[in-house]
Amino acid sequence: MSEMLLDWFHKSYLDLVPAKTWFEVSMMGHSRCKKCEGYLYWQWKKKGYLTVLHVLMKKNPDAAQQLPIDDKILLNKEVNRIEWDRDDGVIVGCSDGSWYQTDHVIVTVCLGVLKSLGHLFTPKLPLFKQDAINLIGMGTVAKILLKFPVKWSKWKTNPHFNGSYTYQSLEAERRNVSREDLGRPVCDSDVLSWPSCLHSSPELWKMSSRSQWLLIIGCVLFCDLIAKNDGARGQPNIVFIVADDLGWNDVGFHGSNQIPTPNIDALAYNGIILNSHYTQSFGTPSRVALLTGKYPMKLGMQGPSITPAEARSLPETKLISEYFKDMGYATHLIGKWHLGHTRWNDTPTFRGFDHFLGFYNGFTSYYDYVSNWKINDMDYSGFDLRKDTSPSWNDVGKYATDLFTEHAVEVIQNHNIDNPLFMMIAHLAVHTGNEGKWLEAPQETINKFQHIRNPDRRTYAAMVSKLDDSVGAVFEALDSKNMLQNTIVVFLSDNGAPTVGPFHNWGSNYPLRGIKDTLFEGGIRTVACIWSPLLVQSSRVSTDLIHITDWLPTLFTAVGGDLGVLDLEIDGIDQWSSLVYDLPSARNDIPLNIDEKTRNAALRFSNWKLIIGTSGNGSYNGYFGVPLAENIEEQPYNTSAIDSSPVGRIARKINYNPLSETDFLGLRRVATVKCLDAKAKRNPCDPASGSVCLYDIPNDPCEENDLTKFFSSVVRRIKRTLVNYRKDLVPQIETTIDIENADPKLFQYAWNPWRDCSDVACTS
Repeated sequence: MSEMLLDWFHKSYLDLVPAKTWFEVSMMGHSRCKKCEGYLYWQWKKKGYLTVLHVLMKKNPDAAQQLPIDDKILLNKEVNRIEWDRDDGVIVGCSDGSWYQTDHVIVTVCLGVLKSLGHLFTPKLPLFKQDAINLIGMGTVAKILLKFPVKWSKWKTNPHFNGSYTYQSLEAERRNVSREDLGRPVCDSDVLSWPSCLHSSPELWKMSSRSQWLLIIGCVLFCDLIAKNDGARGQPNIVFIVADDLGWNDVGFHGSNQIPTPNIDALAYNGIILNSHYTQSFGTPSRVALLTGKYPMKLGMQGPSITPAEARSLPETKLISEYFKDMGYATHLIGKWHLGHTRWNDTPTFRGFDHFLGFYNGFTSYYDYVSNWKINDMDYSGFDLRKDTSPSWNDVGKYATDLFTEHAVEVIQNHNIDNPLFMMIAHLAVHTGNEGKWLEAPQETINKFQHIRNPDRRTYAAMVSKLDDSVGAVFEALDSKNMLQNTIVVFLSDNGAPTVGPFHNWGSNYPLRGIKDTLFEGGIRTVACIWSPLLVQSSRVSTDLIHITDWLPTLFTAVGGDLGVLDLEIDGIDQWSSLVYDLPSARNDIPLNIDEKTRNAALRFSNWKLIIGTSGNGSYNGYFGVPLAENIEEQPYNTSAIDSSPVGRIARKINYNPLSETDFLGLRRVATVKCLDAKAKRNPCDPASGSVCLYDIPNDPCEENDLTKFFSSVVRRIKRTLVNYRKDLVPQIETTIDIENADPKLFQYAWNPWRDCSDVACTS
């Protein structure tokens, strides 16, 4: 019945409403926050939705209905930005650089029905459940009260604002405007006529009474249906997919044709590509940051990853799994833990996860799940695959990526949809395995990549392909279970690829500088995207700063959690509104790391990035990955495969305004990193030589042009910021290698918690 009603509504609505329709957006102050309100969707214009946008300004919002027409000022200009400031009221910025101030503003938006309303009345734009919506004027005019948090200082850097004013010059201009001038435009005081678009659509006022009533009834029934469905769905499900050591250049949406990733690409294109997503440079610190929402340096976990038999584990602090479990979520971890297993209390099922299928160490082999390590010049070998707390011997022989995928699908199929699901799939792929068989993949998959010249890279490509298949299978399972409409899917890599060095996997971070274990972009700027029908402004590339610590508060807000219950020491920033509505990010800086032992530190501050010191001897600070891109035969980018992939097919079914293959290519162009022009000036910098390196990342993402000598004041300011962050640093946890007690042969040849054990089996 509900599907029939939806189908009738969409067909009838699009038939009845004339070619152009008006939306009235009312914006005013919000007393509960310092700087809020009124961030309009001018992005609609970029997508072809917005035809005309005008502003009607009123001086007194409380008496708006009683004001005579002379007290209203109609601004007939294209508006780029609208913000509300606690002290100065509503600020309106125009594309010609002019700006206005008032106490109240009403924005009228003329939209084309087929491109706009068909999109507006879908779950993709959940205004109906998050904002006040009233259909008035025979259903042809919507009055929407928007309440969005916004950061005023981002005016100067927001790419959508095309005006000539910067934040600083705007401040100067604003000081010259007296209080008597509030509500009067600075650039144009003429009272203008209503937009011509209204007069060009006289049919707007000529609908028959029958059509008007049909439209009103349809709107009421449809909105009631949405409300009921939203209530039934409850809290969103979270599916968090973590790839291990995946390179920046190893997915198609970043510009590479070599390894097709149709499902991951479809997820990215239909969601939001996070092109400035930062992690830590190692697996353990990244997982610490993700699960705790805290910078690893505040927990003494800022150093290298944990190794087997190392008596070091994640310190006691509340994890994301525990927060979600407290909110009634079923919590599952599938795949890698790598946060220590000295005692049972350090393992996943004792840290908030209801169930666990995976491995404790940094890696295990892809088929037999044996993890080999050289400790104190001796070789140790042990089985490393657990189902909850017991070794999962029966899964030997199954390819790891397939095993984890099948288990994830089984969890979804058996899930009680009356309860929300939090599932983290932390893949082994594409980390290397044991020495002698570093890379493993099914031969039939490897055979698909005969065009790649390097045989190891060929196997790596097969591993990436299996990872991509996993994303598609999980997406299909969610759709089959009817969970997808109320699910948030995040995909990211824990750090960059280790192209060379220990445990190198032949991944490529091209064209970024550095690899895993460095603080250059190639080590910490990672593949990342988010998809959900709850995202209002999707199918875009975000360049706003986001750090892996941000996921805890962001997802907690997304599911309706109260940020007040989170640990006050959390460093992550809630980015949910920024993601949903394409608002400016609240994050202005990221302390990428401070390692007091190696004296290696880096901080991303607005557009700047400062690097001090180096990891190791600096041998990984260069540019790698170019030789791996060599093909025997060049491959085209197959957009049809993206569209027909499981993710692409399902996303097209869900979206009322599905993306075209041309849209895929447009997003891909934006997401592809471009280094400095060949003729551009370059000032090389190597922090291994003792130099401090400063880069303007948006303009120099490949870190080729050091600007230290040109911006000494910026260097000093970032150094001061690093010093302030350094005050919260906890020295790295001093550990011992306790292999005598942790030897797998003591525990049936399996890697096992070894302290506080009462028997030789040491079961929980």
